[in-house]
Amino acid sequence: MTIVNLFKSIKSKLSEANVLSIGIFAEHSEFDVTKENLNNLKSTFNSRKVRFKKTHIHSYADPFLYVEKDELYLFAEVQEIGGKGYINCWKSSDAVKWDNLGIVLKKDFHISYPFLLELNSELYLLPETSEANEIALYKFNKFPLELKKEKILLKGI
Repeated sequence: MTIVNLFKSIKSKLSEANVLSIGIFAEHSEFDVTKENLNNLKSTFNSRKVRFKKTHIHSYADPFLYVEKDELYLFAEVQEIGGKGYINCWKSSDAVKWDNLGIVLKKDFHISYPFLLELNSELYLLPETSEANEIALYKFNKFPLELKKEKILLKGI
């Protein structure tokens, strides 16, 4: 199976799912999610809990890990029932206990796939924003929560 066919298969299965979750695994060798290796799961981000209101988070998706000063940061898409996806951030020193730092980027359109990149000692976030009909580059003024739209890279997508 080619990587393209594998991606199409996964995408098809994900579109049938109602919710998405994120699992953090610690591996010493090649990544292998088999029944025997599930004990390497260190933490999960999921929405399984008792609800007392109609609005709540139903999906965590598209994780991006970044290391800064011996701390591990997780940037991911969060989506609430009936809402648009937005980017949230958590911090950990052991990949087991995570502190929720809060919302990094939330707009009136869907945002997903946070991708961090460093250029000339500056840190940027390049999220998927096709619903806004653009690809925009955001610069961290103060890591990890203060962002400013730096530049629209592509308009009319």
